[in-house]
Amino acid sequence: MLRATDYTLEFLLAFDGRIHHLEEGHWLKFEIKKVKATKRRPHGLSYSFTEGDIRRSYEFKDAATLLDDFFDEVERVLRERGVGMTAVAVEEIRRSK
Repeated sequence: MLRATDYTLEFLLAFDGRIHHLEEGHWLKFEIKKVKATKRRPHGLSYSFTEGDIRRSYEFKDAATLLDDFFDEVERVLRERGVGMTAVAVEEIRRSK
């Protein structure tokens, strides 16, 4: 039986290869893959969420917290710049597995 965290993880993995184009040339890029769990990645995920030109390290807790924290930060940065969160286009770039 799948737990709620499993559904959140599957939801997170479905974002892999997406680029959300926002107003005024801003964009969000998502790269998420399941990998072998290691000391560096005990959660078994390799991920990179990029807000246009901004990259920061992040300590992973769980998929739901990662999504909440990322979108909270995106909203904060865009609000400072006077840009809305509306995606004007979504691009799917599926990479080879």
